[in-house]
Formats: sequence, structure tokens, C-alpha cells
Amino acid sequence: MSESLPDHLVNEARKVQSNDSSLTLSPAPSPLKIPELLKKILDMLPVKDNVSAARVCQAWKEPALDRLWYKIDSLVPLLCLLGPMTQGPDGVWTFKYDIKDADWSRYAVYAPRIREVCLHDFEHKTRISTQCAKDISTYLPSHLSLPRPASITLFTAAPAAETLSVLLLISQSLRRLVLFQVALIFGNAAPGSLDLMEDTMEDVMKAAAKLDDPCLEELQLLCISGGTAFAEAFKACLKKHAPRITSLMVKFPFDAQVWASVFSLPTLQTLVIAPLKFYELGTPEETIPRIPALVESQPQLKNLELDLPLREEPSQSNSPYSRIIRDLMGLRNLETLILYISLPLSLTESEVQEMGASWPKMRILQFENKSNWTGILGHRIAPQSDLSLLPSFLRGLPCLEELRVPFMCDKPLGNARRRKRAQKR
Repeated sequence: MSESLPDHLVNEARKVQSNDSSLTLSPAPSPLKIPELLKKILDMLPVKDNVSAARVCQAWKEPALDRLWYKIDSLVPLLCLLGPMTQGPDGVWTFKYDIKDADWSRYAVYAPRIREVCLHDFEHKTRISTQCAKDISTYLPSHLSLPRPASITLFTAAPAAETLSVLLLISQSLRRLVLFQVALIFGNAAPGSLDLMEDTMEDVMKAAAKLDDPCLEELQLLCISGGTAFAEAFKACLKKHAPRITSLMVKFPFDAQVWASVFSLPTLQTLVIAPLKFYELGTPEETIPRIPALVESQPQLKNLELDLPLREEPSQSNSPYSRIIRDLMGLRNLETLILYISLPLSLTESEVQEMGASWPKMRILQFENKSNWTGILGHRIAPQSDLSLLPSFLRGLPCLEELRVPFMCDKPLGNARRRKRAQKR
């Protein structure tokens, strides 16, 4: 039987509660009235539902509109706020009337909400004319500004008004810049178009390099050719934003100076590189010496993806990838390592144990034999690491979540299952 509190203690508690209003319980607020929770809910809704949410009440209107305009894949919806637009026979959009006296009030409401821009200059249905882009920069009121996105992605096939638009959108708000050659995605390109794509990407990098202060945190580039002028623009962009860049993906032919620019980044944590020519194999002599320099200059790397296709040399006795892996063991903070290989790789028990001692935080480890950049066919590379090494990987790398290693199995798995069942009996 439980004992009740003495009367004098109960009276004292009632006095304290009556004198302290903070002890009074209040009803819990609705989750939809908490801005952070409402934002998370709206982020998961499709576009049409966010359109409906913006019409529900004033409290939902602003966050729903923020979500609707957060990312755009064309400037046409924004420019339509200035006046009617028409689409020509070539699919390119232009203003139907002169916008010199246009009403910019709606533009002022929605343009600041745009934080991500993803443009495709090969999609005619979303392209704007060059004159349209020039009119915007000419007639933009002084008290307004163009959208200042934090992320810009450009899939380019040839110079177009979309490129001019990207140049106008680059500002100190930029944190992520992605430039891809479309030929790498579709596998074909018109004669001379690769040079035009390269010029487009080069202009965008030059504009980013001319910003007053470093602001870029992530840079991704895919370029088949990557000539001298392109490399110079890339190095200038890296030099300007070196103090801020933490993630870098570069796939184009490197020279020694480009390697040096990558080595000089002080805050780099994620690196994805394919430094050789598209669909070509390199030699161990030109590639392997770069790895120790990378390890020495970037000891803080957490995520590394290397696309290093090498040709087989008659004089080599061991796989050059064994040496590359051994050098990479100097990166003690690695959590992800993806290495694309073009030659057979034979791992030993001692090497796997060294991996475990060197990479205690490793979560994802992949030795892939096929790459979109090099086009290596996996069936041409016979696995040489025995499946019996699998337990060593699991014991030595306690944080491992994903493992992709080409194993060979000399003994049928069915026999192993039968032996296991026999042992249980």
C-alpha cells in the first residue's frame, strides 16, 4: 500500500505552483505550426501538392512557394512573369513584346526563392533566345538582381543563350558548380561540337574565377578533350576557391600542373578523378608516381574515387594496382575507396590485414573493373583474389558496409554448403 504525502508538503507544492506560472502545462502546438516540421513535410510533396498547399492558408503559402521555386530546370517560368513569351519554330523561347516597361513586381517575389538551377542547352523546349537573355540584363531594375542560386548544373551540347544565362547567375552565393559535356552521356557528338562545349565550360569557370571572394565548395567537371585553355581556366577556378572546396570531381586529361592544383587544396575531403584521356589506357610510369604525392598532400581525404585504366607492360611481374593500393594505405581517414582497374588484381591475406590496420573507418570499398569513362569490359579481366579472403575483409574492416571485389572461387559453393550441413550433424 503506497503512502501519501503529508498534508503540509501538499500545501507547499500547491503554493509554489500557484506562484510560478511556468509550471502550468500548456497544450502542445500543432506539428504543422512548427516551421522546421512543415518544411520537411513540404519537401517530400510532389509539385502539384505544393501548389495546393500554397493555397491552403497564409502560414503555408510562403514555405510552399519556397519549395516550388527552390529548383528550376529552365528560366522560362521565371521570365514569363515579365510578360507573355512565344516559342519559335526551333523551339526557342523569346518575349512576345518589348519588356522595357515590364512590371517586375512578381519577378521580385519569386526570383530570390531560386536556390538551384539545372539547365540543358540541348533541350529546345526549355531554351531561351540570346536576345531574351540580353533584354533581362539590360532592363533589370537597379534595386533587383538576377537569381543567386547556390547550385548551378549545366549539361552543355553547344554555346547557347543558356550559357549566357549561367554566366549572369554566377555570384558569391554559389556553393556548387557542375559542368558536363553531353557527349559523355549520349555517346555521340556532332563534328566540332566538342570544342564548342569545351569553350562553354571554360567561360563558366572563368566567370567563377573572377568572383571577389572564394565561395565554391563543390566542383564537378566532365570534359573529353580538355585543352590548354580549358586547363588554365580550371586551375584559375581552383586557385580562387581553394580555401573553400571540400568536394572535387574532375574527369579530363590531366597534366602535371593540374595535378599540382589538386594537391594544393587545403580542405578537400572528397575527390573523384579520371586524369587520363577518354577511352584510353595509360602507363604505370605516368600514373603511379602521382599517388604518393596525393597521399602526402591530402591526408584528410575521406572519400576517394580513382579511375586509372592502365595498359599491361611486358616487364611488370606484379599488378600495378597492388602498389597503388599500398600507397593509398597512407590515407588513414578514408571512409570510401572506389578504384577502377583494367588489369587483374591478386590480393593476399597480408594485404587485406594491412588494409584493415590502415583504414579503420572504411565503409565502402570497391575495386571495379568497368567504368563509364574508360569503357573497360569487365569480362576481360579475370578475378585472381580468392573468395577465402572475404572473412578477412569482414574481420579487418569493422565499419565496412559495402564491399565489391572481383573474387574467384575454385571450389563449387554447393560442396561447401554440403560440408557445412555435415558439420552441423
